[in-house]
Amino acid sequence: MTQAPRRVSGVYRLLNKINNRLYIGSSLSVFQRRDSHFSKMRRRLHTNKFLENDFHKCGEASFEFSILEICLPENLLKVEQKYLDQYYDNQKMCYNLSNLAEAPSRGRKLTFEHKQKLSNANRGVKLSKEHKEALRKAWKTRPPMTSETRRKLSVAQLKRWARYRENKECLKRVV
Repeated sequence: MTQAPRRVSGVYRLLNKINNRLYIGSSLSVFQRRDSHFSKMRRRLHTNKFLENDFHKCGEASFEFSILEICLPENLLKVEQKYLDQYYDNQKMCYNLSNLAEAPSRGRKLTFEHKQKLSNANRGVKLSKEHKEALRKAWKTRPPMTSETRRKLSVAQLKRWARYRENKECLKRVV
């Protein structure tokens, strides 16, 4: 009896057999990713709380892992995007938080309370000397910005300052 290779790249699905909700993902090693998902959900450390909550509500046995498509690593995101385009529905039947395979967090709006929690959690965090040195090295070795990138950053910063000034004026009127 031969075993399937552990390192298979492809697109996979986690299906809740009770409510038929699903999660689409991709990985260079789908079996390791499966193990990681289940381990994190068991320990309540999964980043997708919708998926994690159903995992605990319905039980581990209710979740079925399957490979949708095996593909080359360079095609992973394109193939995952194809499946997300087919199944994504703003968390009605799909657990995915985003419809973008390339940047799953892009476009997600954080509530003020969530931003405050993140701010408080990171306040006072001291970086080690090694970490600071690694950041410094990475910053020095990055490629130079194009003039177009500089222009876009400048426009974005001007918009941020304009919103800041508007909010500051609003606060003055309230107080």
